[in-house]
Amino acid sequence: MGVAIIGAVLTHVVTLQIPELKNLTDSSTIASLFTFAAMGSVTSILTRLSSLDLREETSRKFVIYSAIARPFVAISFASVVYVILKYKIVAITLGGNTSKEVDDAVLWIAAFLCGFSERFASDILERVLISSDHKNGKS
Repeated sequence: MGVAIIGAVLTHVVTLQIPELKNLTDSSTIASLFTFAAMGSVTSILTRLSSLDLREETSRKFVIYSAIARPFVAISFASVVYVILKYKIVAITLGGNTSKEVDDAVLWIAAFLCGFSERFASDILERVLISSDHKNGKS
């Protein structure tokens, strides 16, 4: 259900070319970013299904709503992490290679990981905060 809603939002973003988003990047990049983040969240949900014990859950609706909300959280994290990586506020490289293709791969992998694990996104955000504190003389 959450993925279907994200698909509708994605279609809206790509077809309407929202001006505020165009300032950040092109619509195909946004579509890829949203897709990879959603894929990460769906993969996370599916891998956890086998170990999920719903017998102790008091509200079935809560479980459904949290599964629907997960892709939205992933897209939010992926969007922020995209800006952080795109503008090299925090730099991540693969094997020391810095070509455009590798930079793009890092962005899509990061988007997927934002969906798969909120911990990944929060770690990136923490690195930005620590870096900012060091630049401002805070320890």
